Parts: sequence; structure tokens; C-alpha cells
Amino acid sequence: MTKAAFSGDEIISDILLDFAEAQEIMASHGIACAGCHINQYETLREGVVAHYDQATFDRVLADLNEAAADSGFTHLTGAKPPMLTKAAKAKIDEFQASDDKLGWGLKVDAMDNLGEPNYFLDFQKTPDRGDLTTESEGIKIFYSPESARFLRNRQINYVVTDEDEGFRFEMVGE
Repeated sequence: MTKAAFSGDEIISDILLDFAEAQEIMASHGIACAGCHINQYETLREGVVAHYDQATFDRVLADLNEAAADSGFTHLTGAKPPMLTKAAKAKIDEFQASDDKLGWGLKVDAMDNLGEPNYFLDFQKTPDRGDLTTESEGIKIFYSPESARFLRNRQINYVVTDEDEGFRFEMVGE
């Protein structure tokens, strides 16, 4: 059996950008996600279940996966895990050394705050059960599936300005 291309936990805008048939499939179910400004924050599951119901979500997901299988589509090419800039890596190294946590991973949590994410960083030896993991600039990054939607296609930078300094989460390419 072929692995499904979509689980429902993908960000709606990522699906629409990478899988051309998605807009037509959603529209055939009366779903207008393509025109919604929230589509860059909500997963397919969150959006459809919140505005319709579980049964509608199940039908949309089945249709998306059937179309993906028919076209040979296998995954979102545009969705990238979070990455660190060299400036962020240098500051993380500095903090790890001062906290005696060299070699530990960076735990990143992101929570929705009225459509805008709040980010929390800490050091952790190992990922929590169910965490997604990636590595950037030699640093392991751990994050929950719930945080993933706020971290896709983001780079973690460390910025110093005249007013303040700190970690910034920036869209890649901006």
C-alpha cells in the first residue's frame, strides 16, 4: 500500500501551493480555503473541522490522497523544517556553554496567539515523545507536531538592533 501524500496536518497554504489540484478538490466540497487569509496558519484538519465537520474533512482528505496517488504526487516540496542562521547558532553555542548544556538540543514550542505565533526556546537533552526533529548548523532542533505549522519555512535568527536583541523567527526568503 502506498503511503498517503496528505495526513491533514499540513498547512493549507502549503497544500494549495504545491498541489495544484487541491483548490479544485476543496471547492468541489464547498470549501473556499484558497481565498482565506488564515490558510497560512491552519492545518487542513483544523480548517475543515472548525468550519464544517469531521465527515467533510475525511471526504476531502480521501479525495486529496486519491488525486495525489493518481498524479504521482508524494509530498510537499515547499515545506521545509526550521533552520538556524549562523548568528543564531553562535548565540545558542554561547548560551549552551554558559548553562553547561553543550550538545543538548534546542526545544522550540510555538503557540497560537490570535493568529500570530508566540515562540518559546529551551535546551533539552532528548526530544519529547512524538516530537519532530531536525538538525541545522550542527544543532538538534526538537518541536511538537502542533508547533510544526508555525515553524515550517522559518529560520531562527539572532538579531541585535539599537533597541533590543533576541531570536527572531523569519520566513525563509523574506
